Amino acid sequence: MRSLSPQNHTQSGFTLVEVLIALSIFALISVMSYQAINTLTATERQSRVILQSLTELQRAVMIWERDLRQAAPRPIMDEYGVSHPALYQPEGALLELTSNNYYDWSGHSGHTLQRIRYSFRDGNLVREVWAYPDHAGMSQPQSLVLLSDLVNVSLEVIASDANQEKTSTKNIGILASPNAISLVIE
Repeated sequence: MRSLSPQNHTQSGFTLVEVLIALSIFALISVMSYQAINTLTATERQSRVILQSLTELQRAVMIWERDLRQAAPRPIMDEYGVSHPALYQPEGALLELTSNNYYDWSGHSGHTLQRIRYSFRDGNLVREVWAYPDHAGMSQPQSLVLLSDLVNVSLEVIASDANQEKTSTKNIGILASPNAISLVIE
């Protein structure tokens, strides 16, 4: 016969305290993982914005450099018949030049001379291109905003004279053979 006395049975399983401790550790790890993922996505968004700004700046500098490298020594006539040098600063613009562009935007083959003007308007660095170097009364430029949301854009010229001092172009009408042109973007 069996005795009805309690026997020592070992029970398998977790106690309530052990389950609560395991859930607490899991919740802590989950919160830390969420914060890490949230920080990574915010950093990735910031990196995309910075990369896009850098890409736009590199594109603008590339276009600026290409236009200056392809500058042609051909003066122009404006719509009033007044002759202007190949490279000068008109009223209200940063720089205007004749460019010996190798890409013809009109679709014709061969290289063409174009008139290009850079200006700073309403916080934007704007590049205007005329299909022909001489400004005809009916000719309208193609405008392209190179950079936006700018504070200021200024132009400095290192003249080709003997002392080679930096001069501001605020009061210079004609830029004859500069050694260097510096575009400062803020």
